[in-house]
Amino acid sequence: MPIFSRRRVLAIFFVALVVVLLTRLPLMPEQLYSFDSVNLALALDDFDPLRNQPQPPGYPFFVGEARMVNLLLDSPEQTFIVLQLIIAALTLGVMYLLGATMFSTSVGLVAAALLAVNPPFWYGGLTSSLRLHSALFSCLMAYLLWRALKSTDTNTVPSEGLSGEGERQAGEGQASEGQSGESQSGKLSAEKYFLIVSLILGLAGGFRPVVELRMFPLWLFVGWRLGGLRLLKRGMLPLAAGTLAWIAVLVIDAGGPLRLFTAYSAYLYEQLHQTSALIDPTSSVGGGWRRMAGRVMIWTGMGALGWVWTLPGLWRRREEWLDWRDRAYFLAIWFLPSLAFDLIVHAADPDHILVSVPALCVLGAAALVMAEQRIPRWWHWLMDRGIAVWLFFSLGYLLWDLPEFLTPGMVALRASFALAAFFLLPRPAPAGTDAAGPYRYRVRGPLVFLALTLNILFFFNFYRPPESPMDLGLGRLRGLSDPLLMGTYETSYARVHWVDVITSAALLELGRLESRDNHELGRQLLIVWTRDATPEWRKVAYYYPHDRVMVLEERGDPTAMITKARLWQGPNILQEYAGGDPVRIPVPRGTRIIWLVAGGNEAELVRSVPVKKSKSVYYTDLPEAPQRIRWGSFEFVVE
Repeated sequence: MPIFSRRRVLAIFFVALVVVLLTRLPLMPEQLYSFDSVNLALALDDFDPLRNQPQPPGYPFFVGEARMVNLLLDSPEQTFIVLQLIIAALTLGVMYLLGATMFSTSVGLVAAALLAVNPPFWYGGLTSSLRLHSALFSCLMAYLLWRALKSTDTNTVPSEGLSGEGERQAGEGQASEGQSGESQSGKLSAEKYFLIVSLILGLAGGFRPVVELRMFPLWLFVGWRLGGLRLLKRGMLPLAAGTLAWIAVLVIDAGGPLRLFTAYSAYLYEQLHQTSALIDPTSSVGGGWRRMAGRVMIWTGMGALGWVWTLPGLWRRREEWLDWRDRAYFLAIWFLPSLAFDLIVHAADPDHILVSVPALCVLGAAALVMAEQRIPRWWHWLMDRGIAVWLFFSLGYLLWDLPEFLTPGMVALRASFALAAFFLLPRPAPAGTDAAGPYRYRVRGPLVFLALTLNILFFFNFYRPPESPMDLGLGRLRGLSDPLLMGTYETSYARVHWVDVITSAALLELGRLESRDNHELGRQLLIVWTRDATPEWRKVAYYYPHDRVMVLEERGDPTAMITKARLWQGPNILQEYAGGDPVRIPVPRGTRIIWLVAGGNEAELVRSVPVKKSKSVYYTDLPEAPQRIRWGSFEFVVE
């Protein structure tokens, strides 16, 4: 296996950090992006998973990591941005090391590039520092387990290229001398290495427990190959020790294992009954599970569309590696169990699938590099004109959709991509060098460039999802078109940008109304949030902790078993209303109700409730006389 010097490793991670800074920092949302981000921000001051600070399973090691960064920055928003940049850079660096170790440095470079522009990974890099740890530990565990698996091999893996000739020659040269002694020594070191990796896998659960579950089959495979059942038994001890370390933190915080189990069981049922085929297969097959399974396939597969057609060529040349079965089994066991978990158990957001995405990036990189070794001769005409082609593509990319993205950050981002394209496009090899020699990756690029470009277009959403199927004239294809269009939209910058803009506008307007009401009119203020409204009620309660927020939950909504209303102030629940049809909610006279409703429901609100509009917010000024206002299954009683 190739050995990387400390200087080279530092250079790899520095380049990865530069790439992440150029592609993520200009696009970062201004506020905390999601409901879960607010829960994590609350946990920085008060760690209490039983109160969703953060949501179960609690992620104690991540909260500790974030608290250390927050000591320096004293801002949850900046803390999570810094973590998103650092974790994304570390992931790309480890991905390069993994690809270089499994195949070649060229594959490592392409694998890191594919992961960098993969839409779910890019989306996670802008929205969740927590979920990025799934990709980081997935790559890290795969890298460590592969090194453990191959540390007993007497065959060497070439540091450049995919051809197996050097591998065969190295294996033949080393097989005759000292094979048994070296193999026994390597086996002992592999066992110790495997035990260390087992401990790391257990500790990884303190950041993302789902990583421990999904990477467990690969851990079993490598342990069995290295030492069978005996080594797996030994490996279970450090694995269990690492797991118990973070579980102990949760048990102590919860006040005992029974309280922890009771609270977490209820939370898991609420989260899984809409996404898992295991909870209630009868209702899931016709509802949420089937929809989310389709989303998982779209989120997982979109990054592979640019290279999937090269897989047959990779399969035909598989026997050029002596250990091609090891590589195939390793990638399959890394990817397939994780995909099955996403499909059957739980995946509600694009960045939930980040454990399996890196495996596809390694496979795609190997297939692309292999395909470019067989580029037809007519590509030489293109190689000699690489600068002209680069100018054509880069100018078109910079000018595409310019009015919508005419901001300094977007201009800098697109200029960076255009510059990167210059290095990826094909160029002739230096005079006197063999195209299959040390400089051969210089003549690679056209297929990689096309694959990367397709991922970039997906992320920047070069299409618009239709408001109705008739917008595209699809008619009967609605069942197929809507999941495809919406599934890709959910991983795009367009979605991140829309949520950020709507949230910023609404929070700004709430602040203006709060200031005017409190200091000029003396009104009481009640913010009413309904299903799917933006911003989410948790964000409103976080940024305006002194205001009261009424959360309306209709039976049948996600996580809502019954129709109820909850009154929140900051992170604390003040009152809960349930029972009856309608559910009656007392409201003081003269209160100003600010309505936060999902897009498309404004017309229904206007027909049902007397409202006024202030920019992006609807509100109702209640009279001083008794009155009843009906909205859905709820009735506001003015007393």
